[in-house]
Amino acid sequence: MSFRPAPTLFITQFAAMAGFLAPVPVLPRIARELGLSIATAGQLRTLSGLAAGLTALAAGVLAHRLGVRRLLLAGLGLIAFGSALSAVAPSFIVLAAAQPPLGAGIAMVLAGGWSAAAAWAPAASRARLLSWAIVGQPAAWVVGMPVIGLVTAASWRWAWVAVPLPFAVCGAVAVARRRPDPPASATARSRTSAPHREPNVAAWALSEFLTYTAWGAVLVYTGAFLLSSYQLAPRDAGTMLGAAAAGFFPGTLLARRWAERYMDRMLAGFGLAAAGTVIAFMTARPSPAGSTILLGILMSLIGARTMAAGAFDLHAPLDRRAALMALRAAAMQFGNLAGAAAGGVAIATGGYRALGFMTGGLFALAVAPHVWRRRTGPHRHWTPAAAPA
Repeated sequence: MSFRPAPTLFITQFAAMAGFLAPVPVLPRIARELGLSIATAGQLRTLSGLAAGLTALAAGVLAHRLGVRRLLLAGLGLIAFGSALSAVAPSFIVLAAAQPPLGAGIAMVLAGGWSAAAAWAPAASRARLLSWAIVGQPAAWVVGMPVIGLVTAASWRWAWVAVPLPFAVCGAVAVARRRPDPPASATARSRTSAPHREPNVAAWALSEFLTYTAWGAVLVYTGAFLLSSYQLAPRDAGTMLGAAAAGFFPGTLLARRWAERYMDRMLAGFGLAAAGTVIAFMTARPSPAGSTILLGILMSLIGARTMAAGAFDLHAPLDRRAALMALRAAAMQFGNLAGAAAGGVAIATGGYRALGFMTGGLFALAVAPHVWRRRTGPHRHWTPAAAPA
C-alpha cells in the first residue's frame, strides 16, 4: 500500500525540524551533566548546522543520482541514526560525533521534501502539496517542544528518543512504500550544473540567504528575549513560543492559492511586513500576550513568504528542480548559522533593540533581489510565477 504524498511529506519535514529542535530546550542540562559551559554545549548546533549546509550544496547532485525517494530515505536514516546515537552518547565527544550525520540527514530531507512536492503531484496540485510539506516544520515546534519538555524531566536523552527518532522511522516507512523514481537520463544529469550562475537564480538564492539569516537570529534568541523581558518561567516561555508558532499554518495555507501567480509581489510585500513586525516585536514589548500576538503575526508572514519562495521552483524543468531546492536548503542552513552569529553580535553591542533593527533590516534587504529580478525581465529558462491553466 502506498501512502498519500501529503501526509508522507508532512511527516518527513516534521522529522527534519524535530531533529533541529531536539537539543535546544535541553542544552543547559547537557552542559550541567557533562561538565561543560553553555557556550561549549551550544557548539552541537554549529556542528549539525555546518554539516547540513555542506550536504545541502551537494543535495542536487545526490537527488539526480539517487532519486528523490532514495534521497529522502537516506536522510531519514541519518536522522534516526544521529538521534539514537545522541540519546545513548556516554560523553560529549560521542554526542558531538552524532551531530554531523544528524545535520546531513536534515539537509537531505529538507531538499528532498521540497523536490518531491514538485515531482509527486501534477502541476495543478503542486502548490497544495508544497504547503503541506512546509507546515510540517512549524508543526514540530507546536507539538514537539511541549513533548520534549514533558519527557525530559528524567533525562535530556529523551529529547531525541521521543520526537525525531520515531518520526524519522515513520517517515522512512511511508517513503519506502512509494514507487521508485524513474532513472534520470544522461541528458538531464548534464543540465544540472551550477544553477546559481544564472542571475535570476542567484538573486533568488541571495534573498533566501538574507531572509534566513534574519529568521535564524529571531529563532535562536526569541526564547531568551521573552525570558528577559517578562521574567517568565521557561515553561511559560515555551508555551508562548508554541502558541505563536501556530500562526505559521494560516499564513502558509492561505498563501498557497496565489503563490504561483503573484510570487514576486508576495515576496516583496510579506518581506517588508516581516521587517516592520520584527522591529515592533523586539522594541515595543507591550505585554506577554501582546508579544505572543506579534510573534504569531511574524510567523504567519514568514509562512506566507516561504510558500511564495517555494513557488519559484514548482514549474522549473524537471532536471533543475532538485538543484534549486538544494540551493535553497543551503541558503537556509548557512543563513541560520550566520543569523546566530550576527544576532549575538547585535545583542552584545545594543541589546534586543539592536537585534530587532538588524533582523528588520535584513528582511527588508532581502526584498531588493526580487525588485531587481522584476526589472531585468522574465526568467530565461522558465517562468515559475505563471500559474498552470
